[in-house]
Amino acid sequence: MAEKPKKKNRHPYIKYLLHAAILTGVIVAAVSYLDWEEVIEALHLFEMIYLVPLFIISTLYVFLKAWRFIPLMRPITDLPSRVIFRGFVAGTAATILPGGVAARAGLMRQAGVSITNSTGPVILSSLLDQCGFIIGTLVSAMWFQPARLPALYFLVLLAVTAFIYVFEPSRRWLYQSIQWATTKIGIHTQWIQFRRAWKLVATPRILLITFSMTLLAVLMQVIMLDLSLRGIGLILPYPLLFLAYILPAIVGRNSALPGGFGIIEAGMVGFLVLTADVDI
Repeated sequence: MAEKPKKKNRHPYIKYLLHAAILTGVIVAAVSYLDWEEVIEALHLFEMIYLVPLFIISTLYVFLKAWRFIPLMRPITDLPSRVIFRGFVAGTAATILPGGVAARAGLMRQAGVSITNSTGPVILSSLLDQCGFIIGTLVSAMWFQPARLPALYFLVLLAVTAFIYVFEPSRRWLYQSIQWATTKIGIHTQWIQFRRAWKLVATPRILLITFSMTLLAVLMQVIMLDLSLRGIGLILPYPLLFLAYILPAIVGRNSALPGGFGIIEAGMVGFLVLTADVDI
Protein backbone atom coordinates (compact mmCIF):
# COMPACT_ATOMS: atom_id res chain seq x y z
CA MET A 1 0.00 0.00 0.00
CA ALA A 2 1.36 3.37 -0.98
CA GLU A 3 2.09 5.77 1.83
CA LYS A 4 -0.24 8.68 2.26
CA PRO A 5 1.28 11.92 1.09
CA LYS A 6 2.26 14.21 3.92
CA LYS A 7 0.08 17.22 4.42
CA LYS A 8 1.67 20.42 3.36
CA ASN A 9 2.10 23.08 5.95
CA ARG A 10 -0.57 25.65 5.14
CA HIS A 11 1.24 28.31 7.12
CA PRO A 12 4.96 27.88 6.32
CA TYR A 13 5.88 31.35 7.58
CA ILE A 14 4.39 31.04 11.08
CA LYS A 15 7.60 29.72 12.65
CA TYR A 16 9.57 32.60 11.16
CA LEU A 17 7.02 35.11 12.44
CA LEU A 18 7.26 33.50 15.88
CA HIS A 19 11.06 33.83 15.88
CA ALA A 20 10.76 37.45 14.77
CA ALA A 21 8.21 38.17 17.53
CA ILE A 22 10.50 36.66 20.17
CA LEU A 23 13.51 38.65 18.98
CA THR A 24 11.51 41.88 18.69
CA GLY A 25 10.02 41.44 22.16
CA VAL A 26 13.42 40.86 23.75
CA ILE A 27 14.94 43.88 21.99
CA VAL A 28 12.06 46.18 22.97
CA ALA A 29 12.17 45.00 26.58
CA ALA A 30 15.96 45.36 26.73
CA VAL A 31 15.89 48.90 25.33
CA SER A 32 13.00 49.94 27.57
CA TYR A 33 13.98 48.43 30.89
CA LEU A 34 17.78 48.10 31.02
CA ASP A 35 20.32 50.79 31.80
CA TRP A 36 23.09 49.72 29.45
CA GLU A 37 25.72 51.88 31.13
CA GLU A 38 25.15 49.97 34.35
CA VAL A 39 25.11 46.66 32.49
CA ILE A 40 28.46 47.39 30.87
CA GLU A 41 29.93 48.57 34.19
CA ALA A 42 28.73 45.38 35.88
CA LEU A 43 30.34 43.27 33.16
CA HIS A 44 33.64 45.06 33.73
CA LEU A 45 33.45 44.28 37.46
CA PHE A 46 32.37 40.67 36.98
CA GLU A 47 34.95 37.97 37.74
CA MET A 48 34.98 35.83 34.60
CA ILE A 49 35.91 32.70 36.54
CA TYR A 50 32.22 32.36 37.43
CA LEU A 51 31.11 32.26 33.77
CA VAL A 52 32.01 28.58 33.31
CA PRO A 53 29.89 27.21 36.19
CA LEU A 54 27.09 29.62 35.21
CA PHE A 55 27.09 28.27 31.67
CA ILE A 56 27.20 24.65 32.82
CA ILE A 57 24.38 25.04 35.37
CA SER A 58 22.17 27.03 33.00
CA THR A 59 22.56 24.34 30.34
CA LEU A 60 21.81 21.57 32.84
CA TYR A 61 18.77 23.56 33.97
CA VAL A 62 17.26 23.54 30.47
CA PHE A 63 18.07 19.85 30.07
CA LEU A 64 16.54 19.01 33.46
CA LYS A 65 13.28 20.75 32.50
CA ALA A 66 13.26 18.78 29.23
CA TRP A 67 13.88 15.49 31.07
CA ARG A 68 11.02 16.35 33.41
CA PHE A 69 8.70 16.64 30.41
CA ILE A 70 9.39 13.05 29.33
CA PRO A 71 7.55 11.29 32.23
CA LEU A 72 4.70 13.79 31.81
CA MET A 73 4.30 12.82 28.14
CA ARG A 74 5.00 9.10 28.51
CA PRO A 75 1.43 8.02 29.56
CA ILE A 76 -0.08 9.50 26.40
CA THR A 77 2.51 8.70 23.73
CA ASP A 78 5.15 6.14 22.82
CA LEU A 79 7.33 8.70 21.07
CA PRO A 80 11.06 8.15 21.68
CA SER A 81 12.31 10.11 24.67
CA ARG A 82 14.80 11.97 22.48
CA VAL A 83 11.95 13.37 20.36
CA ILE A 84 10.08 14.63 23.44
CA PHE A 85 13.32 16.04 24.82
CA ARG A 86 14.13 17.93 21.62
CA GLY A 87 10.56 19.19 21.29
CA PHE A 88 10.66 20.69 24.78
CA VAL A 89 14.04 22.32 24.26
CA ALA A 90 12.96 23.68 20.88
CA GLY A 91 9.97 25.38 22.52
CA THR A 92 12.03 27.03 25.25
CA ALA A 93 12.59 30.27 23.34
CA ALA A 94 8.85 30.68 22.69
CA THR A 95 8.07 30.60 26.41
CA ILE A 96 9.34 34.16 26.80
CA LEU A 97 6.23 35.33 24.92
CA PRO A 98 2.88 35.67 26.75
CA GLY A 99 1.21 32.28 26.33
CA GLY A 100 4.31 31.02 24.53
CA VAL A 101 4.28 27.81 26.56
CA ALA A 102 1.53 26.65 24.19
CA ALA A 103 4.20 26.37 21.49
CA ARG A 104 5.30 23.11 23.11
CA ALA A 105 1.88 21.60 22.43
CA GLY A 106 2.26 22.71 18.81
CA LEU A 107 5.69 21.05 18.59
CA MET A 108 4.29 17.84 20.04
CA ARG A 109 1.55 17.97 17.41
CA GLN A 110 4.22 18.09 14.71
CA ALA A 111 5.70 14.95 16.30
CA GLY A 112 2.33 13.17 16.10
CA VAL A 113 0.66 13.91 19.47
CA SER A 114 -2.61 15.82 19.33
CA ILE A 115 -2.72 19.22 20.98
CA THR A 116 -5.61 18.02 23.16
CA ASN A 117 -3.49 15.20 24.61
CA SER A 118 -0.27 17.19 24.99
CA THR A 119 -2.00 20.17 26.63
CA GLY A 120 -2.29 18.28 29.93
CA PRO A 121 1.46 17.67 30.29
CA VAL A 122 2.24 21.21 29.09
CA ILE A 123 -0.08 22.79 31.66
CA LEU A 124 1.12 20.44 34.41
CA SER A 125 4.72 21.39 33.59
CA SER A 126 3.88 25.06 34.12
CA LEU A 127 1.92 24.32 37.31
CA LEU A 128 4.88 22.39 38.71
CA ASP A 129 7.03 25.48 38.26
CA GLN A 130 4.53 27.61 40.16
CA CYS A 131 4.33 25.02 42.94
CA GLY A 132 8.12 24.99 43.14
CA PHE A 133 8.14 28.76 43.61
CA ILE A 134 5.50 28.54 46.33
CA ILE A 135 7.36 25.78 48.21
CA GLY A 136 10.59 27.78 47.92
CA THR A 137 8.87 30.83 49.40
CA LEU A 138 7.41 28.83 52.28
CA VAL A 139 10.76 27.21 53.10
CA SER A 140 12.61 30.54 52.92
CA ALA A 141 10.09 32.09 55.31
CA MET A 142 11.31 29.74 58.04
CA TRP A 143 14.66 31.61 58.11
CA PHE A 144 13.69 35.04 56.80
CA GLN A 145 11.10 36.96 58.83
CA PRO A 146 10.03 39.51 56.15
CA ALA A 147 8.97 36.61 53.93
CA ARG A 148 6.43 35.29 56.38
CA LEU A 149 3.62 37.59 55.25
CA PRO A 150 3.97 36.63 51.54
CA ALA A 151 4.22 33.00 52.67
CA LEU A 152 0.96 33.42 54.56
CA TYR A 153 -0.70 34.72 51.38
CA PHE A 154 0.50 31.66 49.50
CA LEU A 155 -0.79 29.36 52.24
CA VAL A 156 -4.21 31.01 52.06
CA LEU A 157 -4.22 30.60 48.28
CA LEU A 158 -3.26 26.94 48.61
CA ALA A 159 -5.96 26.39 51.24
CA VAL A 160 -8.64 27.96 49.03
CA THR A 161 -7.52 25.92 46.02
CA ALA A 162 -7.46 22.71 48.05
CA PHE A 163 -10.93 23.49 49.45
CA ILE A 164 -12.39 24.00 45.98
CA TYR A 165 -10.92 20.72 44.79
CA VAL A 166 -11.68 18.59 47.87
CA PHE A 167 -15.15 19.95 48.69
CA GLU A 168 -17.57 18.02 46.48
CA PRO A 169 -20.13 20.81 45.80
CA SER A 170 -17.48 23.37 44.81
CA ARG A 171 -15.63 20.82 42.66
CA ARG A 172 -18.88 19.82 40.94
CA TRP A 173 -19.76 23.48 40.35
CA LEU A 174 -16.30 24.13 38.88
CA TYR A 175 -16.56 21.15 36.49
CA GLN A 176 -20.08 22.13 35.46
CA SER A 177 -18.95 25.69 34.77
CA ILE A 178 -16.07 24.45 32.62
CA GLN A 179 -18.34 22.04 30.76
CA TRP A 180 -20.84 24.84 30.10
CA ALA A 181 -18.10 27.18 28.86
CA THR A 182 -16.46 24.57 26.63
CA THR A 183 -19.83 23.63 25.14
CA LYS A 184 -20.63 27.29 24.42
CA ILE A 185 -17.40 27.83 22.52
CA GLY A 186 -17.55 24.45 20.77
CA ILE A 187 -14.59 22.65 22.36
CA HIS A 188 -16.42 20.27 24.71
CA THR A 189 -15.03 17.19 22.95
CA GLN A 190 -11.50 18.54 23.35
CA TRP A 191 -12.22 19.21 27.04
CA ILE A 192 -13.26 15.58 27.57
CA GLN A 193 -10.12 14.37 25.80
CA PHE A 194 -8.02 16.74 27.88
CA ARG A 195 -9.50 15.40 31.12
CA ARG A 196 -8.73 11.83 30.05
CA ALA A 197 -5.14 12.76 29.27
CA TRP A 198 -4.84 14.67 32.57
CA LYS A 199 -5.96 11.64 34.59
CA LEU A 200 -3.28 9.54 32.90
CA VAL A 201 -0.54 12.07 33.60
CA ALA A 202 -1.38 13.39 37.08
CA THR A 203 -0.63 10.17 38.99
CA PRO A 204 1.14 10.16 42.38
CA ARG A 205 4.25 8.48 40.92
CA ILE A 206 4.63 10.92 38.04
CA LEU A 207 3.91 13.91 40.26
CA LEU A 208 6.51 12.78 42.81
CA ILE A 209 9.20 12.33 40.15
CA THR A 210 8.48 15.56 38.30
CA PHE A 211 8.03 17.68 41.41
CA SER A 212 11.38 16.48 42.77
CA MET A 213 12.95 17.55 39.48
CA THR A 214 11.12 20.89 39.76
CA LEU A 215 12.59 21.61 43.18
CA LEU A 216 16.05 20.76 41.85
CA ALA A 217 15.47 23.15 38.92
CA VAL A 218 14.48 25.97 41.30
CA LEU A 219 17.61 25.31 43.37
CA MET A 220 19.73 25.51 40.21
CA GLN A 221 18.26 28.91 39.39
CA VAL A 222 19.06 30.19 42.87
CA ILE A 223 22.61 28.83 42.57
CA MET A 224 22.97 30.75 39.30
CA LEU A 225 21.85 33.93 41.07
CA ASP A 226 24.37 33.22 43.84
CA LEU A 227 27.20 32.77 41.33
CA SER A 228 26.19 35.95 39.51
CA LEU A 229 26.35 37.94 42.74
CA ARG A 230 29.62 36.33 43.77
CA GLY A 231 31.00 37.48 40.44
CA ILE A 232 30.61 41.08 41.60
CA GLY A 233 31.78 40.37 45.14
CA LEU A 234 28.45 39.82 46.97
CA ILE A 235 27.84 36.77 49.18
CA LEU A 236 24.31 36.47 50.60
CA PRO A 237 22.47 33.74 52.56
CA TYR A 238 20.44 31.26 50.53
CA PRO A 239 17.05 31.92 52.19
CA LEU A 240 17.38 35.52 51.01
CA LEU A 241 18.51 34.42 47.55
CA PHE A 242 15.54 32.07 47.22
CA LEU A 243 13.13 34.95 47.79
CA ALA A 244 15.16 37.36 45.65
CA TYR A 245 14.72 34.96 42.74
CA ILE A 246 11.27 33.45 43.40
CA LEU A 247 9.12 36.50 44.18
CA PRO A 248 10.17 38.58 41.11
CA ALA A 249 9.96 35.43 38.95
CA ILE A 250 6.32 34.89 39.95
CA VAL A 251 5.46 38.50 39.12
CA GLY A 252 7.43 38.48 35.87
CA ARG A 253 5.93 35.23 34.61
CA ASN A 254 2.44 36.69 34.99
CA SER A 255 3.27 39.97 33.28
CA ALA A 256 2.66 40.86 29.63
CA LEU A 257 6.36 41.44 28.96
CA PRO A 258 8.34 38.74 27.12
CA GLY A 259 9.45 36.33 29.83
CA GLY A 260 9.01 39.07 32.43
CA PHE A 261 12.13 40.64 30.93
CA GLY A 262 13.12 43.69 32.98
CA ILE A 263 10.53 43.07 35.69
CA ILE A 264 12.32 40.00 37.06
CA GLU A 265 15.74 41.64 37.01
CA ALA A 266 14.49 44.93 38.49
CA GLY A 267 12.54 43.00 41.10
CA MET A 268 15.62 41.05 42.15
CA VAL A 269 17.72 44.19 42.42
CA GLY A 270 15.03 46.07 44.33
CA PHE A 271 14.46 43.17 46.70
CA LEU A 272 18.15 42.77 47.47
CA VAL A 273 18.67 46.52 47.96
CA LEU A 274 15.72 46.79 50.36
CA THR A 275 16.20 43.61 52.34
CA ALA A 276 19.95 42.98 52.30
CA ASP A 277 21.08 46.62 52.28
CA VAL A 278 23.40 46.02 49.35
CA ASP A 279 24.38 48.43 46.60
CA ILE A 280 23.89 46.71 43.26
